[in-house]
Amino acid sequence: SAQVDFRLPGNGALHASHSTGYRLNKAFYLFWGNGANIKRAPFLGLDPTESRNWDIGYTQRLKIGQSTGSARVTYFESTESRLFNFANSGSGIPFYDEGVARGVELWADLQPTSQLRLFAGYAAISNSREKSTNPDATNLGLRFSPLPAETASAGFGWTIRKNWEVTAAGLHDAGSIREFYDQGVKETEQFNSFFKVDSSIAWRATQSLTAFLRVENVLNERDLGYTATREHSDG
Repeated sequence: SAQVDFRLPGNGALHASHSTGYRLNKAFYLFWGNGANIKRAPFLGLDPTESRNWDIGYTQRLKIGQSTGSARVTYFESTESRLFNFANSGSGIPFYDEGVARGVELWADLQPTSQLRLFAGYAAISNSREKSTNPDATNLGLRFSPLPAETASAGFGWTIRKNWEVTAAGLHDAGSIREFYDQGVKETEQFNSFFKVDSSIAWRATQSLTAFLRVENVLNERDLGYTATREHSDG
């Protein structure tokens, strides 16, 4: 990974970063010839998934009266390649796809007093499969990952006394969609929007030891609205 920062006049700064990585796929390729044969050890497993990530943004330091803080806008892009496509495994050939997620993030924080800080953020994300080693791939252009289309959050941190801090934040998730073709049939999975609240209290016992209690509430919703539909050629 690499990161570059440039200081600009007027308390502004540009930043950019780039990183690469990979994740081992511990699963073996089990669906061979439409399930007629099963491959297990000592046969080779699936190729590792590779990732490339970069972002570029601008940060502006803020001073409003006695309050200080900052505002940041960032554009980011993440590419995942060597994604094994189970839906196209019936031929016995392990096909791999490449997916890209792109988005914009806005963030602001403000500290009116030495004991109180306020913060808020917003992000918009899109994603799609863009390449495949399968020449007959039908998933290209579809949303491959159930990432939230939009999120927004706001909260505060309050130092109530020495070594004690309370934080609370609300998060709105606008929901997401994942799309794919399974044996020629388009399937769409949808995750509906929801709102949750996080709160915590932390006690710094020493410079190296902090104890905290955290509570998360999704407003008592047990069912977050997952649905799946299959669209055959006849609609």
